Parts: sequence; C-alpha cells; structure tokens
Amino acid sequence: MKGSNSKGKPFCRMSDVTKPHKLCQRMDPPLTVCISCKGQPYVGNRRGYYYYCATCGVEFHDGCHLFPPEIKHPFHLHHSLTLTFLDHDLDSSALPEIWFGLTIDSYNDAVVKEKNSHSSTDSSGGEEEDSASDDDDSASGEEDSASGEEDSASDGNHKKCKSCRKSITYNSNIKYVRFSDITYYHCSICNFSLHSLCIKDSPPLTIENLKSHEHALTLFPRKLPLPCDACGFSLDARNDSVYSCLLCNYMVHRRCIYLPRVIKITRHQHRLSYTSSLVPSGDELSCGVCRKLVDVNYGQFSCNKGCHYAVHSKCATKNEVWDGKDLEGVPEEEEEDVEPFVRIDEDTIQHFSHDHHHLKIHHGNGNHENKFCQACILPITVSDSFC
Repeated sequence: MKGSNSKGKPFCRMSDVTKPHKLCQRMDPPLTVCISCKGQPYVGNRRGYYYYCATCGVEFHDGCHLFPPEIKHPFHLHHSLTLTFLDHDLDSSALPEIWFGLTIDSYNDAVVKEKNSHSSTDSSGGEEEDSASDDDDSASGEEDSASGEEDSASDGNHKKCKSCRKSITYNSNIKYVRFSDITYYHCSICNFSLHSLCIKDSPPLTIENLKSHEHALTLFPRKLPLPCDACGFSLDARNDSVYSCLLCNYMVHRRCIYLPRVIKITRHQHRLSYTSSLVPSGDELSCGVCRKLVDVNYGQFSCNKGCHYAVHSKCATKNEVWDGKDLEGVPEEEEEDVEPFVRIDEDTIQHFSHDHHHLKIHHGNGNHENKFCQACILPITVSDSFC
C-alpha cells in the first residue's frame, strides 16, 4: 500500500461529512471496480494507484474519488443525490482513460460504440420481446409512458444546477473531456440537480465569525430576491451562498461574512471602517466609487475621520480601488502637516507647485484682468505673488 503525501489524505465522500473516513492510495491488489464510474482499472494509468476506503470497503479511480455514486448535499438534505450521466446509454467503463486527457473525438467514438452495442443486443432479442408485448399491449403502453416521463425528468439537457443556476448540458466545444463534463447529481423524486463540479465545494452548514455577527450563521439553501444585510445587494446571486441568523432576522452572502473591518482605498485620503448601518443625517449619500445612492440601512464603509463619505461594501472591496489588506489593529501613520509653501523672506516664497523658481509678492496696480491663479484657478488680485 502506498502512503499519502504531506498534504494529507483525501477523505471518502461516501462517509459522514462530520466524521469522514480517510482514503488510502493502493496499487496491490489491483482495483476491481470503481464504485463511482463502474469502470475497470485504467489501461496505462500513469500514476499506477487507486484510492481505497478501508471502512466503507470501496475503491475509486484517482479522480473518481471526488464524485461518489450517491451524496447528501446541504442544499437538499431530505433526499440523496445520485451520480447521473448526461448520456444515459453510456457505459462509463467504455472510457478507460477519462482522467488522462480523453479527447472529444475519443469520447464520442466511445458513446457511438456503446449505443451500437445496445442496439445489436436489443435487435437479437427482438422477436421474443415482440411476442411478449403482444400478450399485454395495455400494460406495455403504461410502462412506456411512465418510462418516458422518468427519462424526461432526469434528462440533464433540460435542467439547471440549483447551485450556480447554469444549464446542465454537454459542452461539445471543449477539447478534452473530464468526468465532471459528462455527469451531474440528481434527485428524481424532487427533480433537483447539481453540477458535479458544484458539489466539490459544498458550503458548510454553519459559519462562526464573531467579527461579522455575534451568533453562528446557518446555511439558507434558497435564493431570495431580498437585500443582503451586509452589502445591500440582492441575495438572489448566482455565484454565492446565503447564510442567516433567524434569531436576529439577519441574512448575508457567504462572501460578505468575511468583509474586512478597516481599509484604505484609492478614492479617499482617510481610512474607512465597515459599519452595519449609518445614522441618517438628512442628506443623501452617494457612493464614493460608483456614485449611486448609499442605503444607510445596510452595511457600507464610512470615513474614520468624520468626513461625509461612504462607499458600498462591494464597491470598496474591488481590486481596482483596494489593495486587499484589512488594517484592523494596524497603527495608522501620523499625517505630516505640510505647508503649501516655504517663506524665503518677507516678500518671497517657494511654492510646491512651482519649485523651480521663487515667487515674489507683487504690490503694483497693474492690469490683472486676464490673469488667474494656477493653484486655485481664481482671478488674480493686487498683492498676489508672481514669478
């Protein structure tokens, strides 16, 4: 038996998620049948091992261990989800090297070969089946109807993933086929489906983050067209889970649970602190980044120095305005109070905007109608400084 690497052994996804079993890499004895894809050992498996769960007594191809034949998922706890092939006629054992760069052409050839195999088997027993169906036409008709409904209900080409909300379809434009490209997870009772890749990063049932909320937050598996209490944007987001505290009537995006507390952005000279709401001042606040209205009833970032300045949580944490650093607990550098000019003598100054020459005060009564200050853009008056 081959040991695991230093990164730790993967866990058996058929075991209880609260007490997962560890998988071992094994080379001898050879793999019998993969519990996920039902396939035999790969021909030319370059790494030479497979995964084995001693507790469950099951074997997986390297890669198939990520996709067990049946799972319990937080989005659908009352029924198990079954690993299902997009093409229901495909025998997955016809794909002997699926984890090692099976091309689209090879995959399609395997599908055609498998379907032809089914067709030849069906035609060889056709006479017996015809005679049997003649004996009980009505029963056969009912069975065919029921079968048709079931096939339609489990057809991946007419489904959407309940996690990412994208269609569950076979993409013929990709160059190489992965196991996750031709499978999905399905509950036939509820007509509930998830992409195979979406189950790999299942959200935790609870999250505790005292910086974000004083109570543990629980996964809320349904998407609602309501505002997130942390950012004000809709909870009906495709690419994020929703968590709630029913005790506090508090609902947030999963990503918003980890919003930073203190940040510095490129659009304001002072640090900004996250606040769950602002005291209404009577004046409307526009976001310092997107310029749209800021709803003071939801979370946002506001100026630490008391400026009338606020930014949406999502806008403040964009890569183009924030460096990704949470400055909570980091001492703030003292601001140096820099004068705009240095006085050389009573009539001469050195201004920061014109450091290559000194400026002298002008006491004349000349015509200054066409002259403007190059610092504040206001008209020049008497007793101003000139170069």
